[in-house]
Amino acid sequence: MNTGVCIAQDEKIVMINQRLADALGYGSEEIVGRPFAEFFAVDDLKRVREAYRRHMSGEREIGLVEAKVRHGAGGLVPIEMNGSIVNYHGKPAEMVIVHDTTISGAERQRLLEKQDALEAVAARRTEELRAVLRELREENVRREAAEKNLRESSQRIEAILRHLPGMAYRCLNDRPWTMIYVSDGVLNLTGHPDVDLIDNKAVSYAQLIHPDDREKVWQTVQEATANERPFEMTYRIRAAGGAEKWVWEQGRAMIDADGTPILSGFIMDVTDRVNAERVVKESEERYRLLVAQAADAIFLTDAEGRIVECNVSCARLLSYPIRELTGMLLDDLATPDEHYQESIVRCIERGERCAVRRLMRRDGTIIVAEVNGRVLTNGFIQGIIRDVTEQRRKERALRQVATHDRLTGLFNRGHVMERFEREFGRVANAGGRLCVCLCDLDEFKNINDTHGHRAGDHALSSFAQIVRRCIRPSDVAGRYGGDEFLMLFPDLWSDEALLITERIRRSLEDQEISLGSASIRVTASFGLADIHPKYRGSRHLFDAADRALYLAKNSGRNRSVTFLPPWGRDLDLSE
Repeated sequence: MNTGVCIAQDEKIVMINQRLADALGYGSEEIVGRPFAEFFAVDDLKRVREAYRRHMSGEREIGLVEAKVRHGAGGLVPIEMNGSIVNYHGKPAEMVIVHDTTISGAERQRLLEKQDALEAVAARRTEELRAVLRELREENVRREAAEKNLRESSQRIEAILRHLPGMAYRCLNDRPWTMIYVSDGVLNLTGHPDVDLIDNKAVSYAQLIHPDDREKVWQTVQEATANERPFEMTYRIRAAGGAEKWVWEQGRAMIDADGTPILSGFIMDVTDRVNAERVVKESEERYRLLVAQAADAIFLTDAEGRIVECNVSCARLLSYPIRELTGMLLDDLATPDEHYQESIVRCIERGERCAVRRLMRRDGTIIVAEVNGRVLTNGFIQGIIRDVTEQRRKERALRQVATHDRLTGLFNRGHVMERFEREFGRVANAGGRLCVCLCDLDEFKNINDTHGHRAGDHALSSFAQIVRRCIRPSDVAGRYGGDEFLMLFPDLWSDEALLITERIRRSLEDQEISLGSASIRVTASFGLADIHPKYRGSRHLFDAADRALYLAKNSGRNRSVTFLPPWGRDLDLSE
């Protein structure tokens, strides 16, 4: 089989090898420079030219082109062509491989099969090469991205290390702490440049550690390394120039790239923090001392109201040891009858100035306590308990003196009249029932004149005891003056109040009042009056009761009389 090569450019043959020229029956000089169209059969020319132009325009997969070319000696020679684009003298051209196909059919088939097999192998190898090239390109892209990320990460780390108030380091786990690497912060921290510490050139890091702390640092690191855990510690160093600093260090053991066991970590100046903590601690100690020695009972509870701390005064006030008070709920100290009231803790949380509660001490005694407190930022409550038992007793005594008659223990004139005015106004405005009673002891002047004022006082006291025993809790009784008394019966008319005054009268009449060697009997008269719409003020009702008392006296004493309408001239209702 004859095979040759030629090159076509601008549809002209610009080069042909001698073997192809001989196969076509021409000399090479007869072919070079002539258009290739002159050598193809007319029927094949259009197809050959189209394949050439497609190939030259960039289409790669043209495949074999079959055609017939004119032989120099005459006749047509069947050929097969396939081509590829090449650069010929600086310009694109098509290099064409030409096969003379004037061979036997069997040989042709064998050659075609061989060619197909070779093309399949070439295609497979080409695809494999393309896959390898893709992987290489992708790997190159990944490597470039990784290198870029590594550079950026290193730059960020270096920037961070430059701005951190301390130094990062890598060192050997040896007694001198031989430094392999230190960051730029070493100068601010130690006063030494990095070159001074690397490989202990001028000074070892161990020499900078305070002598009293060196062994502690060594033991801490060795213990953490042995247990395969990080280490953390605070200790002192002496910087260049002798300045003492507190530093905080955190690190861990690791294996360097060359397999060497090293330590890697960070050391930071915490002198200001340590000094501040010392000041705070000293302040807290002073505060605790003040609290412990304070006369006030001071306590601290958690957010749930459970006592977490208290001073000696608090324990003494409540008669509990401090260890027993700790853990108790503040509200559990209140007496059972106080549990219906709002929680002490809730009162404090709501911002009330204080809560007054009855508290039961460990020995069972009860005190009245004033609990003041405030909520701290962490939700805890700090407060003071003050025993106001005596204060409240004195206040009650003062109220008793201000509102009660000292001799009889009943309300005094001022208070009973105040209650009378208030009760009259309530019923006059809202409606309802009200009975008023005025009473006095019969022949009281004779008792004083005959037996003395002490006997008279004894008679008044005895009468007051009977009154207290007979009236209802809602009723009001007071000494109006001398031997005269005023009683108010809310929500009763005189017919119902009469039952009470009669019980008082009979009890007094039946009682002998002992005067030492002698005894006397005393009686009383009662005048009752009901509120009425015609009364324009409390004075009208009072005058009605006074008129009834006058009638009781004139009717023989020792009786109860009710003032009833019509009034006529007996009661002046004018303003």
